Amino acid sequence: MIDGLDALNRNMTALAEAEPVLREMAAELFVRGERTMGISKRLAPVRNRKGGTLRASGVVLPPEFRDTEASVVMGYGGAADKYVLAAHENPRTGKTGGRSPSGKKYSSWSEVGQFKFLEEPFLAEEQGTLDAVAERTRRYFAERLA
Repeated sequence: MIDGLDALNRNMTALAEAEPVLREMAAELFVRGERTMGISKRLAPVRNRKGGTLRASGVVLPPEFRDTEASVVMGYGGAADKYVLAAHENPRTGKTGGRSPSGKKYSSWSEVGQFKFLEEPFLAEEQGTLDAVAERTRRYFAERLA
């Protein structure tokens, strides 16, 4: 019976350490955010195969904590802020060949990349991210409750 009480006490002590658990979870969110951003940058449009301002503007910010929640913000902007949304949402991104639907030649256009260059990798990585956070949390407790 005492062994059971000792195990219960160890479990309760580990559960009481909510902040370290939250930090472990946030660290894994950040790692997975960086992974997703790496995939996204390979899909981001680059104008005339030069520059790459939009691609270079992709960022994953360090975790932020509020009460019992952690969040990791990722996105594009900065110097590309004026056109990032239009590029992300335009189905013709990276596929125009430098011409408008009416045939007018663009002065600046993307030869590579695609639209939804952040959304698609995020959705594809979503379940893997949830699984990775759960696994890291499980390992955290397993190491402390052994």
